[in-house]
Amino acid sequence: MSERGFSIVEMVVVFAIVTIAVSMFARTLASSKKLDPLSTETTIAASAARSVLERMRNNPFEHIFPLYNHPASDDPGGPGTAPGWQFDVEGLTPLEPGKKCGTIIFPANGANLREDFEDDFLGMPRDLNADGVIDGLNHASDCLLLPIRIRVEWIMQGSRGTRRSFEMYTMYGRY
Repeated sequence: MSERGFSIVEMVVVFAIVTIAVSMFARTLASSKKLDPLSTETTIAASAARSVLERMRNNPFEHIFPLYNHPASDDPGGPGTAPGWQFDVEGLTPLEPGKKCGTIIFPANGANLREDFEDDFLGMPRDLNADGVIDGLNHASDCLLLPIRIRVEWIMQGSRGTRRSFEMYTMYGRY
């Protein structure tokens, strides 16, 4: 007479093997999390860069450059009223105390948006106002394309000053 099913001893052995396997897997995940904080920090940096780009996008096209460029002299609401070219990133340590991790970079020299700016990642030099000429004039008021680079730089947590960075590039167009 043959019996079907598992005995209690077989069930205990199977549960013990599964428990050990799950325990080992959990330890592996925990160890990898401790060994690679860079992936967590890079995710934070990427999220911050995307958030800044979305905040920029919420403004009229003609205000983006003066709101987020380096000089405060051309801020639409008066000097010092715009968010500016640097931003904090919660959860990351800036390269220098008191500084910010995030930087917004345009193809510009101060408040002058330039077509002749050299930046391969932004595809520059480039005709930003679609007049068929790449020149060294200020195109802050007549540009149809606005190349943007977002850079986040930080010191990796738990390291002895290891510097890390993340960059994102995009281009906004006037519709």
